[in-house]
Amino acid sequence: MKPNETPSAQRATNRFFTFSRWIAILTVVGVCASLAMKASWHGVKLLDVFWQGTVPLVPLILLIAPHLWRRICPVAVLNVVAARIGREDHKVGLTRLPQRVSVFIKRYGVVLAASLLWVLVPMRLLLFNQSAHATLFLILAIAVAAITLGFSGHWKAAWCSSVCPVYPVEKLYGAAPVWSLPDARCVPANDARSCFRCSLNCLDVPESEKQYWNVMERVGSKHAADVVRRFFLGSFPGFVLAYWFLSGTGVRPGFASSIFGVYATFLLFMFSSYGCYLLAHRVFGASRRVDLVAIALALNAYYAASSVGLSKVLSQLGGWYTEQAMTRAGIFGFVFCVSLFWLRRAWASDAPSWSRW
Repeated sequence: MKPNETPSAQRATNRFFTFSRWIAILTVVGVCASLAMKASWHGVKLLDVFWQGTVPLVPLILLIAPHLWRRICPVAVLNVVAARIGREDHKVGLTRLPQRVSVFIKRYGVVLAASLLWVLVPMRLLLFNQSAHATLFLILAIAVAAITLGFSGHWKAAWCSSVCPVYPVEKLYGAAPVWSLPDARCVPANDARSCFRCSLNCLDVPESEKQYWNVMERVGSKHAADVVRRFFLGSFPGFVLAYWFLSGTGVRPGFASSIFGVYATFLLFMFSSYGCYLLAHRVFGASRRVDLVAIALALNAYYAASSVGLSKVLSQLGGWYTEQAMTRAGIFGFVFCVSLFWLRRAWASDAPSWSRW
């Protein structure tokens, strides 16, 4: 509960999020059914509505309120439900994974998540953007993984706060949230004095939980995880630019149609971006502001690419065929203004504790 929030306000907030999670779950069920039937709506394939109309909304939410997304994410709901199976009073209990596996995931789960992201995003270009059934399989595979790791691991530690491929992006875009709030599902017996401490540097834990973050300071960070975090951050603008370059919005070379060509292009853009990132740090010093600029560039590059598909879907659904260019300009202009506001707000702030890997 927030310091100035009354119990009735807290109950209303929890009801709102419970309702939102139900809506999210029902939406996913509807998406899965639509993908299975290869359905369309107003002449637009539901596959395109999912990839081009729904998925692009997530990064902006992560930039402004990453904790909001973590409270309504339907995959997180499945993960938490599975974690509660066979455990009394919502306690974490002992992990059902082998001890070595549990420790490895706790230490290097975000590294695994980043690797999954690097593998899956290029596969959108090769497979998922064109195949409803492949996308359905991907959604179901992620759901099964979240349920399995929720049941076998520590609470949200084995999926939501480690292996989930969106988690490193949440940490990245969560560098200066406009709105943050703790996740009540991660507080045992409604006791706000401490969380479950089931994962390292968890994004669900508010910075006011001094006891938890003091423990995290003593735990420290693993060198390998720090190296991957630095590379992930520095290469992320190039990663996004590679997707834009290969997504058909520009001149796409013939070699980039093969699996080798796609992944090679991503690696080329990523290492080029990382080189520029290192150069910027050398010129301007080890400043967090370089990191913030990299995050803002990645966000704008993402929406420069995704605004094409999003404006196309909105124009087709609304019948605004002649206004598609204006719709795209409006989307990108809005995101650009939000990113400037975010950058200005974050410029003098400190890095949140949960940004560590």
